[in-house]
Amino acid sequence: MSSYYRLKCPKCQGPMKVRASTEQHVFLRVMYLQCQYVPCSWSVRAEFQMTHELSPSGQPNPAVSLPLAPSALLSKARQDNRDIANNNQLDMLDAQEASA
Repeated sequence: MSSYYRLKCPKCQGPMKVRASTEQHVFLRVMYLQCQYVPCSWSVRAEFQMTHELSPSGQPNPAVSLPLAPSALLSKARQDNRDIANNNQLDMLDAQEASA
């Protein structure tokens, strides 16, 4: 699979092209990139890794699981707290964040 990966060459700022890629794991892909500016032609091996889930999938697969991102955990905790609190109750997470 060769395609332009929207990444600039750190050597010359030219566009990089994915020359090849292989799946190492469901969350890890190794890619080989090359600068398309011919006088540069810098080549590099890169890794693309999925590390955290930001929002749940509409088609969950129990065999594929990533930890929630810290921001997603905080957002979920706030929503859970709002769901169980009445309108007159102080949101402790918002109060804690405001004092930090």
